This record gives sequence, structure tokens and C-alpha cells, in this order.
Amino acid sequence: MDKSTNAVAYAPGYYIRDILTTLNISYSDFAQKMDMNLDEVTQLILGECELTEEIAKKLEAFFHVEASRWLTLEKQYRMTKK
Repeated sequence: MDKSTNAVAYAPGYYIRDILTTLNISYSDFAQKMDMNLDEVTQLILGECELTEEIAKKLEAFFHVEASRWLTLEKQYRMTKK
């Protein structure tokens, strides 16, 4: 029997939004702390722009989650969108 699976992967922004909400941090405060503009942060959260290694390193410093984990989430998300 052949079973197919439909993989679901979320953009890293999905997790970022959830964490920011939990910590009660506004997007504008987050953008400022990440040295990004609000439009960049919004696009990242919506999954409209690709998470780069530079951004992953900033996320690692901010959230204490390894940059490689953020990059893996990004890769998985982009692969499922194809």
C-alpha cells in the first residue's frame, strides 16, 4: 500500500509572531531591536521574504534559538511551497 503524506511547514515568521505575541513585543519594537525596518519585519512574519543567514543570526541573538534552526525552518517552508 502506498501512502502519501502532505507535509506542512510554516514560515519562520509564524513562530516569530507567536513568540512576539507571547512576550507582548510589538513589531516596531522588534524591528528596532533587530536593526530592521517595520516593512522587512512584516514581510518576514508573513513569509513573503526569505529568511537569510544574517537575519537568522540576529534571531539567534534575540531569541536564543540557533541560527541553523531558523534556517532549517525556512528551507522546509520554501520546499513545501514548491
